[in-house]
Amino acid sequence: MDVNQIMFYLRKLAVIALPQKATNWNDKLIRVSERLALLQKALFELCGIETIYIGAGSSISLLDHCVYGDEIAMRDLDIFACLDAEVTREFAFELGQKLQQYDEDLGIFSEHDVRPRRRGNPGLTGDDSQNYNAGFGLFLIDSEDELLDLTLFHSRDDMLLNGILDVDRIRIPLTPTERLADKLQPIKRHDPSSVRFAGIEDEHGGYDNWTQRSARVVNRFDVFRAPLLTSIRIIRSFAKHGQPALPDPALNLMSEAVSTTEPSQSFHVLRGVIKMLSDDNGLSQLEVFRAVGGIEKVELSLRKHLSHVISVIDKFGVAAREARKVVKETVGILKEEEHRWKLSGVN
Repeated sequence: MDVNQIMFYLRKLAVIALPQKATNWNDKLIRVSERLALLQKALFELCGIETIYIGAGSSISLLDHCVYGDEIAMRDLDIFACLDAEVTREFAFELGQKLQQYDEDLGIFSEHDVRPRRRGNPGLTGDDSQNYNAGFGLFLIDSEDELLDLTLFHSRDDMLLNGILDVDRIRIPLTPTERLADKLQPIKRHDPSSVRFAGIEDEHGGYDNWTQRSARVVNRFDVFRAPLLTSIRIIRSFAKHGQPALPDPALNLMSEAVSTTEPSQSFHVLRGVIKMLSDDNGLSQLEVFRAVGGIEKVELSLRKHLSHVISVIDKFGVAAREARKVVKETVGILKEEEHRWKLSGVN
């Protein structure tokens, strides 16, 4: 049993053993709440957007903080908004500039990171269904280097295409008059069932499954649309809640999907690999990526880097100092490659 699994069972024991009480907010949550209040105000004034949604891993991190007292640990603050009109690259770029000018506390707009949000759309046919652009995303980086990842979807229907696992589809909606800290107030410490009183959108029961270590794939269409990128996302999602190995159904599904793809260059796969290796348990995740056949399907240069890391793991073990050293070096090299792709205008 690894550290992540031990921590999971300790949290579950706490739910049984400790009294239920209101959540005690920390400075991090207050800071996130204040930044989002500023974003809500800006989006409403600049383009009439009335509701924003905290999604992806950010919603899980915030709910786990409220229920279990876990540290709020997010690489990005993932925010969704629906324009109810077509979102173009030009619109997203201009909005990023306006948000930067609106208030310096929102952060600096990263001009090289305006990209389409490609999703599978089973309502379409042919290539259109495989490469549907559901909107555009942009980044704002604040003074503490915390990244606000804002995705502007054309519509709510497009937003609902997002997410592969049930836990990926947990969203915390905020209207212009709601503040995050107030929204989460009904959630009681050590009482996962109290999440339902906070107005969370969770159509697949993802948070219950998350607490029971039984996350499920609910979007098979996207799995086969982009197998490599999807496998990285699924591996990272399971690892975050103490499951370094995929359950057999997910492992078999990902292995089948990856086997159908051809080796190719992909900026998004490169970014996914960087995120995976940067996680605390990134080496264990890389071994799972190997198990589903992912390393053999990435482009040649990336494959060589990952194969070198694997050779060090095989020789010294996942926890060895040599393994951690080579991962740090590899992430540095891959980030340089990522920067070159960005400068080339790739999306």
